[in-house]
Amino acid sequence: MSFPYHQDELDFLAANGFVTNPLNSTSDSLEEIWQKREDLYAQRDELNYPIDGLVVKLNDNELVETLGVVGKTNRGWAAIKFAADEVTTKVVGVTWQVGRTGKVTPVAELEPVELQGTTVKRATLHNYKNVIDLDIEIGDFVVIRKAGDIIPEVLKVVKV
Repeated sequence: MSFPYHQDELDFLAANGFVTNPLNSTSDSLEEIWQKREDLYAQRDELNYPIDGLVVKLNDNELVETLGVVGKTNRGWAAIKFAADEVTTKVVGVTWQVGRTGKVTPVAELEPVELQGTTVKRATLHNYKNVIDLDIEIGDFVVIRKAGDIIPEVLKVVKV
């Protein structure tokens, strides 16, 4: 079975009892796509699942086929990620953890802070060079975010 448009595929699935996302929609311009991105960003906290952006797909399946694939990515699709939320908190310690491959990674122990619906108490410092580059010390205030909306990481030190 083939369909000329991606929206036809989604309509077929919905008509046959499959759950499709009610936020799916079509747009006729880049401005319209960007407005939908803004609207989705504004309502993301009310959704019953986490999102870190949206995927834009060309609706014309023949054009998508013509554009082809690079690696595993279809040239007719693009991800638009939201900027990560950032918060400030205080460093209360630094520990070193050994990963499953034996790599040793510094971790900032933090005063607990709410970030994107979770309480964050620890954030990666990535590696020793990053600790030196940040010039981070216990008692410093730091800006953190969730890399990829998942892993808390220290972005910068706020010197007071």
